[in-house]
Amino acid sequence: MRSLTVAVVLFTSLVPVVWAQGMQHGLGQEKKLELTEGEQQKIAEHIENWRPQGETPEAKGQSIVDEAERRGEGYGDMSAELEMIIRNARGAEARRELEVRSLETEDGARSLTVVQAPKDVRGTALLTHTYDQKDDEQWVYFPAVKRVKRIAARGKSGPFMGSEFSYEDFSAQSSEKYNYRYLGEDTVTMESGESIDCYQVERIPKPEAESSYSRHMSWVEKKNLWLVRVEFYDQNDDHLKTLQAGNFELYKDRYWRPRELVMTNVRTRGVSILRWSNLQFGQGMSERDFDIDSLKAAR
Repeated sequence: MRSLTVAVVLFTSLVPVVWAQGMQHGLGQEKKLELTEGEQQKIAEHIENWRPQGETPEAKGQSIVDEAERRGEGYGDMSAELEMIIRNARGAEARRELEVRSLETEDGARSLTVVQAPKDVRGTALLTHTYDQKDDEQWVYFPAVKRVKRIAARGKSGPFMGSEFSYEDFSAQSSEKYNYRYLGEDTVTMESGESIDCYQVERIPKPEAESSYSRHMSWVEKKNLWLVRVEFYDQNDDHLKTLQAGNFELYKDRYWRPRELVMTNVRTRGVSILRWSNLQFGQGMSERDFDIDSLKAAR
């Protein structure tokens, strides 16, 4: 199961869905993406009545994460186009155009991120294999030297394409590798000025997570369980950066996606923005589309 991370915001759906027990993942299996009126009503009733369960902060935190993951399962595969804007503290900007693809699998998830522009870095690609029961794997392809490099655990804190998003941020880490704690309710003010009522959940990595962070503080919208804000803390437990998600839209009557992600480095004041468009679901992808050969052939 995938946990509350940047990659989950990008590649999975913390949204209302029909629970998909018995649905097969990966290998090009066809997905039922459209909902009947009865299914939509069932979802609406469940969302209206759901509350965190548990007698302890740890149990309640786990309950929120588990519910978000159940709502996110069953999308099968998806793709999207992304614009990345990298802005330093002085206001200088660099822009990237990306394409992303994602696939649910029986043992975790796969994702492929490919740079389309500018021309000098076109074809640079990041391949991520997330596993529920073993260490995640990542590789990056550099077209200029035609080289694939495996990213070691200690290298996952490095910036992707010079942005404030790290390689680790693009990995949908398994929730089994983390502990959770419910901290209460809070309000997040969006850039638009709108106030969002949220559950606040702390996420602490277990040793097997091999995380570069000591913990995350997450704000999860109470109704649809949107992940709207995350604070990242380094190994010294100092606040490193903050993610804010906004402009959520509903696709296929069941998949909520933020149209914009903003990551701010609280030390350098650098900002990286991801804006996405042209989301497509259920295209019949398979695990063969996410192997090393696909990384080299990515365009």
